[in-house]
Amino acid sequence: QAAAQGLGGYLDPSCTEPLVEGVEPYDVVFCILHALTCIGDLVVDWLHNWTMNQPDHQVLLVKLNSVLFGQWVHLTISNMVPMQGWHLKGCHAAALLKAFPMICAAVGVPLEVADCESVRRLFHIMYIFDPLLPSHEEDMVWFQVNMRQVMETFTTIICSHHQPNYVHEIAEHATDLLSAGGLCPFCNDSMKTLQSMLKATFHDWSPCYGGTSTMDMLWTVWEWWFMRMQVCVLEGCASIPFLNTDLKRQLGIEALLSSPSTAGVV
Repeated sequence: QAAAQGLGGYLDPSCTEPLVEGVEPYDVVFCILHALTCIGDLVVDWLHNWTMNQPDHQVLLVKLNSVLFGQWVHLTISNMVPMQGWHLKGCHAAALLKAFPMICAAVGVPLEVADCESVRRLFHIMYIFDPLLPSHEEDMVWFQVNMRQVMETFTTIICSHHQPNYVHEIAEHATDLLSAGGLCPFCNDSMKTLQSMLKATFHDWSPCYGGTSTMDMLWTVWEWWFMRMQVCVLEGCASIPFLNTDLKRQLGIEALLSSPSTAGVV
């Protein structure tokens, strides 16, 4: 497995050399990039189920939605789960993880559940664009020591009803991702991105994999477009109009995941 080469020009369309070799693109790129959104959906599912099982659930729903609105999570939780699921965008899933301790305090969620907020730091490290720099050594050490325990705790508390495959994939492949130079080499490699999309589309169209064809395919294509846009936003890509560099970084997933959580109740 080769380490990533220089990353300075990875947004340059003329740069066509593969920057990462020896890492299966579907396992790493799709599972890890997709997982942030999926984990956001799982957290919302848990919050919905826990709230609806409380005697004063209508009051708690009002408090819960007030916090979500105040923390820029574009989501309203109601009595019924939407038929199509919550479908949080990556940036809103990041904002949800950031606000998780505040949400727990607002509705009285047990303290041991609030500890799952450490998942936010886990994803922040996975979204660092140059993880091999000496300045990130402390984060890398924390990641190596705590990654499996954080995911096991999250799975035990939030995902107790089932074991999503991508949670396993994070545990198996996240270290490979970081040691290969992080997300940006993968996002630069159009062929690997296309390969991942084609494999996902095959699953979406195949009844034996439980796919429902058109809607799944459209969702997959949109998801990949959004993830690539996040890369451009984080790096202040000049091709995106109407956003200055500071605002781009504020809107990016990494910025959301690295922001300190706010304690208290709105």
